Amino acid sequence: MLKLFIVAALSWLAGLATILSWSYIFVETPSRADVFGFGTLTLITAVPIFALLYLPGLFWLRRRLGGCRPAAFFPLASGVLLNLPVVALSLFMARLKASMAVGEHTLFIAGFVVMGLTFGLGFVWYCRASTMRGALPAVAGGAQP
Repeated sequence: MLKLFIVAALSWLAGLATILSWSYIFVETPSRADVFGFGTLTLITAVPIFALLYLPGLFWLRRRLGGCRPAAFFPLASGVLLNLPVVALSLFMARLKASMAVGEHTLFIAGFVVMGLTFGLGFVWYCRASTMRGALPAVAGGAQP
């Protein structure tokens, strides 16, 4: 489980780096307040998303496929499919105009897509490393390779 925690932390950092670099390229140089604000906001939202969406969704997919092949399904599932609630909520809040500016919502969505893609790749690495050591039991009810 420590490996999954490290994967989650690196995924969060990759998402935050995406937000800040896109902000630098397309909007303005991020200030200290931007770094702290986006860092705090993404961390607070990433923890439940990793725990309630990414992990259960990817473990379900692993069980359904009988392993971590094809590997491309996992980053796509967490980067696109499992991020649909994040995208929907962000677009809803942008429509209300009660929170961040529309450009900030775009940065937020892009950051979470990168977090999901990175987490999916890390999950495949975790599954393959654990399977090679025999740490993961055989998946019951999954598709036969």
